[in-house]
Amino acid sequence: MKKRVRKIGIVGGNLTSALLCIEARKREIEVVLLDKDLNTLASPYANGHIVAEINSVNINRLALRTDTIIITTPVIWQLADEINTGIEIYPSQETIKFISNRIEQVKLANELNIPTPAHFYGDNLEEIEFTIQQMELPFKYHQLCKGRYESCTVQYPADEIEFDNMLDGDSSEYLLEDVKQYKQLFTVSAIKNPQGKIVIYPISEEGDIVHSMESFISTPANTTKVNQKKIIGYVKKILKATNAVGLYSFKFGLTEDKKLEWLYFTPGVNVGDVHTNHYMEMSVYEQFLNMIEGINIIDVDLLCPNRVHIAQEGDDTSHFQLPYHLYKMDRHNAATIHLYVLPEKPTDTN
Repeated sequence: MKKRVRKIGIVGGNLTSALLCIEARKREIEVVLLDKDLNTLASPYANGHIVAEINSVNINRLALRTDTIIITTPVIWQLADEINTGIEIYPSQETIKFISNRIEQVKLANELNIPTPAHFYGDNLEEIEFTIQQMELPFKYHQLCKGRYESCTVQYPADEIEFDNMLDGDSSEYLLEDVKQYKQLFTVSAIKNPQGKIVIYPISEEGDIVHSMESFISTPANTTKVNQKKIIGYVKKILKATNAVGLYSFKFGLTEDKKLEWLYFTPGVNVGDVHTNHYMEMSVYEQFLNMIEGINIIDVDLLCPNRVHIAQEGDDTSHFQLPYHLYKMDRHNAATIHLYVLPEKPTDTN
């Protein structure tokens, strides 16, 4: 049954927020942002803006002015227990705790037989300190301590000083995780509605332009059908196991020896999903707002292989041939980002 949603609160002012604002405007739904930066990417498209820190007090303030809240930015683990909105929130408090806790993600992945980077999990500081001595840089460290979750990346020897100060003997759980370079990086966005239906969008591949600050995201990804099937299966397993409802982005890496590893799980979508506005039967933004309004989500097809090219204002893009779609994203005190959404010929899979 369709629900009347008059006003949505969005926590975070990133690209996903901006495109959700644009979609909401088509439906005559007002949007109020919560972000400490007055000049976010989404600010020009919102109807209102609470300029404040993203914390439980201000999220609860936002709830007083809206019917539903969407969080599009990573939030801290502790926040989940402090939110008391009284309205629907995406992701839910339970899912927020899972998204922001890599320890729980890796434990779940082990239960579901989903591969992750090499890691060591423990509940004893002495064991962790001994294992650290055997670890090669870089690595990620996570700890759960007295109702708070902390993490850091130790990339250089100088980082180890700050890391040593962070180690806490009162922590109940610890995780060390390997950081590596991958042969390929894949992202995929998925929506799950309250009834349990899951819609997974095409898998995309991230890449960088050699000798340039520019990057791109190609859809569909240049990978085997076996890898595609594995990624889709992993995403479905995670969403079913966590009871997560809403719109999420997953990232996977392919190692040099062609093994897939699950890297992260975040609310919202990745930059490349702007292509769904033009080369899918229905965009992720339309589907997500349909779900919030109680409309069924549906499986959709990719209409054309494409590439989202990410460049800064002033970069040489004269070689791009029409037709393409251009998004200019102004950032306060930073170079304007240009997103070129271009059709692309299919690529042979390896």
